[in-house]
Amino acid sequence: MQSSALPLGYVVDQMERKTRFELATLALARRFRTFTTANLYTVIVLIGLYCSVIAVLLPLVPTSNLTQEVSPMVAVLSSSGLGWAAGSINVILVTAIISTMLAATFGLIEL
Repeated sequence: MQSSALPLGYVVDQMERKTRFELATLALARRFRTFTTANLYTVIVLIGLYCSVIAVLLPLVPTSNLTQEVSPMVAVLSSSGLGWAAGSINVILVTAIISTMLAATFGLIEL
């Protein structure tokens, strides 16, 4: 009689391959969940920080002086006579915006 059973070595090798694939899949799923959570928390914290800064600075300048061309932070510092600080804040804001865009791009690449 001829046995149709597979050799034990073949079966063990197939089980190891399946286990490695499952572990890799679980690791990718955990990594995706971690990146998604981290991106969500980053966005929430950045929006919260920006809104809190605006809430503190907005009462310092009349709303009639605010325009779409000037950031509220820059408008407050300019109306207070701190033009040099307004310029530096403007550079910092533009750098932060570019940095956030790059971080989001690399975060999406990682997914």
